[in-house]
Amino acid sequence: MSTLLETLLRLTVLGSLLTGVVLLLERVFRRRLSRAAGYYLWLLVLLRLCLPFGVTLRVPTAEEFPTPAAQTGGAPVQTAPLPGGAELVPAAPRPPVGEAADGTDGASPSPGGTDRGASLRTLLTTPALWTAVWGLGAAVCLGRCVRGYLRFSRAVRRTAEPPCPAARALLRRLDPAGRAALAESPHVPAPMLLGVLRPLIVLPAGVDDPARLEDILRHELVHARRHDLLYKWLTAAVTSLHWFNPLMYLVRREVARRCELSCDEAVLRTLDQRGRRRYGETLLALAAPPPPGMGVLAVTLCEEKAHLRERLVSIAGYRKGGPAAAVLAAILALAVGGCALVGGAETVPPETAPPQETPPEAASALLEDGTGYDLPNGMTLAVPGAVSEELLVFPAGEAELGEAPYLVWVYEKKSYEDGMTDYGSPAGFLFCILRYDQVEYEQNYLAVNGGAGGLDFFARDGAYYYGWGTATDVQYYRSDEGETDAGGQGWKDWKALFEAFPAIQADFIARNGLTACDGGAALGRDFFWPGEHRYVSYHNADYTRSMTLTLSQPAVQGEGGIWCVERWQDNNYGSRYTVLPSTDVPVAEYYADLQEQTGRVHPIQGGQADLLTPEGAALDWLRQEYEGEDISADSIRLLEGAPAGDVWGRLSRVLAQEGTLESFTWAGGAETGLRTYSEPDYYRDEGQQLSLWGVAGTWLYLYAWVEAQPPAALTGAAVRYTAGSGDGVLFLAEGGLVRVDLDGETLWVRPAYDYQSTPYDRMYDICQKWAEYASFLQDISSSARP
Repeated sequence: MSTLLETLLRLTVLGSLLTGVVLLLERVFRRRLSRAAGYYLWLLVLLRLCLPFGVTLRVPTAEEFPTPAAQTGGAPVQTAPLPGGAELVPAAPRPPVGEAADGTDGASPSPGGTDRGASLRTLLTTPALWTAVWGLGAAVCLGRCVRGYLRFSRAVRRTAEPPCPAARALLRRLDPAGRAALAESPHVPAPMLLGVLRPLIVLPAGVDDPARLEDILRHELVHARRHDLLYKWLTAAVTSLHWFNPLMYLVRREVARRCELSCDEAVLRTLDQRGRRRYGETLLALAAPPPPGMGVLAVTLCEEKAHLRERLVSIAGYRKGGPAAAVLAAILALAVGGCALVGGAETVPPETAPPQETPPEAASALLEDGTGYDLPNGMTLAVPGAVSEELLVFPAGEAELGEAPYLVWVYEKKSYEDGMTDYGSPAGFLFCILRYDQVEYEQNYLAVNGGAGGLDFFARDGAYYYGWGTATDVQYYRSDEGETDAGGQGWKDWKALFEAFPAIQADFIARNGLTACDGGAALGRDFFWPGEHRYVSYHNADYTRSMTLTLSQPAVQGEGGIWCVERWQDNNYGSRYTVLPSTDVPVAEYYADLQEQTGRVHPIQGGQADLLTPEGAALDWLRQEYEGEDISADSIRLLEGAPAGDVWGRLSRVLAQEGTLESFTWAGGAETGLRTYSEPDYYRDEGQQLSLWGVAGTWLYLYAWVEAQPPAALTGAAVRYTAGSGDGVLFLAEGGLVRVDLDGETLWVRPAYDYQSTPYDRMYDICQKWAEYASFLQDISSSARP
């Protein structure tokens, strides 16, 4: 038999044995094993089926354990090793030609019969024949999958239409990194995902309910994020190679089943009880048979209703797994992985590997009394010995891991244990440490404006940024307390733990040879890229979408350099967003490559030439961001003036200080009509605290600012705020000019647009309101006198 067929048979036997192991483990631990762990255990089965190497097990030789024939003095029976250590006993000796096994004449009944029989036997034992049969079967099996997928994909893309605006907006909120596109097609029976490299979520026609859409997108984005379609292509390819093995159809079914169950689990982790009930209703409402011809490659939200029972039962009984579930998953993965490494058996004893030396423990540079914990990649965490008994520390692999590469999770012990006892899920989360490489830091932190909060990057080395994550809600919990007792000793002890954070961070940096940094500083910079910057304005017909784009040159400055959108500001609400391209390489490298490509294209020839102007780059970005909408060059406008950066950040730093608010008029170079205003404690009719920073920010936050030249002479009306530190802001009525004096530096700016009200108008309105309130208090005081 050929080497190819021998290897294939060995792999199919090993894969079948491992399939039985995984099925047994799933049955034994079905209530304790997470759906995701069960899903990825099958990946080890697929790898065993297709990787022709592994660890060879040692089996006893004939000299160590004599065969029965040897014990009786007869000739020893030779045995040959098989996968898994089984033995093959050779058949009885063949009788001589012309003699049957029973000693009778074995001649054929007709002339030539023996030759034909021998020829047939020779043909059936030819390796080339069986190799051809196997190859044909594998090609047919895999070809059916490929043909069915391509036919269905082409049909969907021919009928695809842009989704409704609400669906697009929801996708942008749930997928800010832009991992997947969205379309609608009457050709799909249920929501599904297409495309390995460029995922496309396809909705059936008529799905417009916001709750339904959110359930659908959450589900399909999990598939896209985990690259489930690539996993299923691997399943189709591997099982096609072993098409002759009946167990492969079971493997396909289990991968598809576990894929959807684990996806449901990932979605449910983000939902409350009401959301889980709604999610189950969505599955029932949109249940439909998988597309014909897709087989294992179908990645849909739901199946026909006959197959939904298990998923609905799983949703109803969902419980969030804790560290115990993660430890169990790790143990089972190691066990199954160890089985998957077995590649055969032989009588030759394996070489003994030299013992590994234990690396020396890292010495603490700061916490002499610290309790240390070993983290992945040789790193170490230490916590003060005074609080170590109050903490539970889970290094990576011993706690529930998220998408980011977490190194360690730390909980307050009492809250953790009480939460597990009462609800089966932990409370008491204090902090975690994770690390991002340059691409992850840019895509998962900077590109989403720091994310949802609770994450700060405090250190780095040559390859990674290290982040410190904290909870955005109160994690303190006690079983014997109803509502949190802020005056109780438990709460005070909880708050005291936070005082140890700076020392733990400093120790982690010194202990692991890192460099302290402020990873969030990039979000507060005036500009992401140095050099020249320009504003481009865009709005749609009814101004429901109105924005100011900040353009910069990320690669080459001046003529010939490409432009990019680095930030945009919502003119209706003032919110500002960082813009980075979705890429698998650092953005600087991405733009350098794009600059090189553009440099090869003459502007007249098209290509990327539009990126050579701010207007062209803005138009290109808008059309990609709002794909399907009619965005013409007439809808954008290059604004005059150079963007002034984070002006509101400077203003807020001044206005948040204690100081004096004044109004006056410049006349002949002198201040006339000077009037000072006192900040009221509250408005009696509104019952709320006033703050100049808060009131002024309501309006000043909305402005887009450009740099301005100081006036030749100060004239006209003005409002001035002077802080006790010497910082101050001057608002002039003339030209809407504003002067910001901060930290010994002066900046003159003006609004980028002709707003209905100038910054001076807004500030003078505040002066009037404060004056009215002061007069109101004086009138009350006067009327109260006898």
